[in-house]
Amino acid sequence: MIKKLVKKFSHSLRGLLFAVRHDGGFQFQLVLWVVVLGTFLYFFQPFTQVEILFLALSFFLILITELQNSSFEEALNRLHPELHDSIKKSKDMAAGAVLLSGFFMLFVMAAIVLL
Repeated sequence: MIKKLVKKFSHSLRGLLFAVRHDGGFQFQLVLWVVVLGTFLYFFQPFTQVEILFLALSFFLILITELQNSSFEEALNRLHPELHDSIKKSKDMAAGAVLLSGFFMLFVMAAIVLL
């Protein structure tokens, strides 16, 4: 049972490392939000534990949705490489999830500053 868990963990880690090394969208989100979050943390500290929790959750939500978006696009490109309107809509909706998670992080940052 331990071997199965280690093997599953290694698949997850391999996927994450692949995204960090090769996925432009994930790399962009990671760099952008590290810079934005770092700047925000520098200028608006100190933070409560709850504020830090919400910032971390919103940051990870962006990364999670970007991973899902990238994996979804990769699979659809492999299964259906030619242009198709339904595939385009699916990819656009997945990208929209990333955008919404970014808006959520901006909302959290605004709430911290204004409240």
